Amino acid sequence: MLEMNPAQYHHAANNRTTPPPDASFFDATIFSHITALPHPHAPSFSRLKLEIANDKPWLQESVAALVQRMYSSRGLHGTNEPQHTPGHNVTLAASADEGVLGTLSIRVDGEHGLLADELYRSQIDAIRKAGGLICEATRLALDARSSPRSGSSGLLAMLFNAAFVIARSVHRCTDLLIECHPRHANYYRRMIGCEQIGALATCPRVGAPAVLLHLSLAHVETQIIRRHSGAACTDKNLYRHSLHPQAQRALQNVLLTQH
Repeated sequence: MLEMNPAQYHHAANNRTTPPPDASFFDATIFSHITALPHPHAPSFSRLKLEIANDKPWLQESVAALVQRMYSSRGLHGTNEPQHTPGHNVTLAASADEGVLGTLSIRVDGEHGLLADELYRSQIDAIRKAGGLICEATRLALDARSSPRSGSSGLLAMLFNAAFVIARSVHRCTDLLIECHPRHANYYRRMIGCEQIGALATCPRVGAPAVLLHLSLAHVETQIIRRHSGAACTDKNLYRHSLHPQAQRALQNVLLTQH
């Protein structure tokens, strides 16, 4: 479950175990066009690393600690949100010298299903029957180390861009699902174009109300192309921070070597 609007997260110390010096990552400076980090204490993108955490125990530990801190700070049961479940999961981690600053996981549908099936199986089955290849975003946690206007949206845009490439270009997914708290549904509608397809329920993994949101990845692709078409675009959403389609393809090639 995506717990909250990341603009509401605040700084908390992160005691990350230092990784080996040869730890692999993909260069986050490709996101240097994002200018939402003016705060003097916010990390520059030249210092950020964007990594797949799946095969890095030291990074998985830091990701789990960040998720637990951010969820528990909102009174949620972060420890009940599974980090490793059967099926295909990819966990992204954005980190700097201070430690892990953000994480987002993508789970691709398969024989083990999706976490959202627990509450919304009928809605998800309808997408499956229509031929959709589904993934879900979960375990979002951001520690922007800055004010809400400084870094949260830029950091989220970086994670979302990488997650989109993993879902759309690497796994050929057509649909993205998000379980989130109902008070944050409008944020995801406004910022990435989600629509609600599942009614209010209680998510047992985090012990909080939830709704199910749906996002067509074809819509995401269209919005990214539109943003970089040269036409005037004043929309205040995450797509204004998106990578150029050429950079998306470059990122895809890097991800395929690690994934």
